[in-house]
Amino acid sequence: MSKKNKAKTFENFRERNKKSGGYLLKKRILEYAVSIARFILLFGMCFMILQPILNKISVSFMTESDLYNPIVISIPEHFTTENYRLAAELMNYKKGLINSRSL
Repeated sequence: MSKKNKAKTFENFRERNKKSGGYLLKKRILEYAVSIARFILLFGMCFMILQPILNKISVSFMTESDLYNPIVISIPEHFTTENYRLAAELMNYKKGLINSRSL
């Protein structure tokens, strides 16, 4: 859009807004306000959904001493994958994976 067209469109909007008694400007401001409010609500709801999942992932990499340490909340002091190794061992993961692949 050229500068001439933008200026003409803006003037056209101003004229139409003046004729409508300011209704068009109020409507546009309301549309932007609703759009911003919708974004804030969606962002907040996404955070409420993702935060517990991310917390569980963080806890899965903690050692037992980190779990009982009240100072450690989200980021483990002693990073370990021992919990995954133990879970794979207790569930017979290799055997279950081979059985699933052979179906």
